[in-house]
Amino acid sequence: MTLIKRKLGRQGLEVSAIGLGCMPMSQSYGPADEGESIATLHRAIELGCNFFFDTAEGYGPFTNEALLGRAFKDRRDQVIIGTKFGFLFKDGKQVGAEKSQPARTNPRSRRSSVTPASD
Repeated sequence: MTLIKRKLGRQGLEVSAIGLGCMPMSQSYGPADEGESIATLHRAIELGCNFFFDTAEGYGPFTNEALLGRAFKDRRDQVIIGTKFGFLFKDGKQVGAEKSQPARTNPRSRRSSVTPASD
């Protein structure tokens, strides 16, 4: 099976037309199974999915991005990760959102959440 690829923008970034939403791997639909989640993520790569492993700091919170970091620690060059940001947290719970403007975020903290510490 080969997934259709699409080019995004002018930099030549080529991504699979079908992606994988990762929220249920950390919350919402019952208990999460990390082993099963990582196996699913690895299988998606094998099937040609390289894009939109969709995550957010609000999933867990913070646990979904960390899961992707662990799953892709030896495969980070094979995937493109999309993450949402701008959530407000208090005592580990999401309590709202701030004005989500990329210029107001910290790209280093976003990258570190999905990149293993050994990188």
